Amino acid sequence: MKPKLLEAFGVSEADLEANQQGSITKAQHYHILRTRLERDRYDVPFFSGLFLGMMMLAFGILGFAGIIVPARSSNELSTIAIFIVGIVVLCATAYYLWLVWRDFHADIQDDIVLALEGRVGFEIGEGKYPEHKVRLEGHEFAVKRDVLMAMQNGQVYRLYYAPHSHVLLSAEPLP
Repeated sequence: MKPKLLEAFGVSEADLEANQQGSITKAQHYHILRTRLERDRYDVPFFSGLFLGMMMLAFGILGFAGIIVPARSSNELSTIAIFIVGIVVLCATAYYLWLVWRDFHADIQDDIVLALEGRVGFEIGEGKYPEHKVRLEGHEFAVKRDVLMAMQNGQVYRLYYAPHSHVLLSAEPLP
């Protein structure tokens, strides 16, 4: 069962041993970032915000230059408003990305893995973008379906996770 579980997490025996000693391996750095981005679906808001903000800034700049909209009377006010909203959208997008980076960087910098032991519970998601979860002692971890299929609901496990981004790194069954 252990090799199947390691395969589902995409980790090696060396990764599991490092987690048991409380460390994150370099191979798991990418897993933390990818899982966080997938779990929170940052790609759509990030690229949408980036595109929308850049378009609004470009429109505002071209409006100020008089290329798109003559910079007179009421059109000047709308051009300024579009420019300001573009700046706000870009700032919000940057802040959104910074939140992901902050947690990821804290996990990598601290190099700490926390462990929980006990009976796990599952939640199997449904719909177009199902979110599957493993629950233990008040903690909830988003996982891929492969991980759920490799584990047994109600079985006792030791779960290893990154504390800042709250990403499940590996698990091992306990007797």
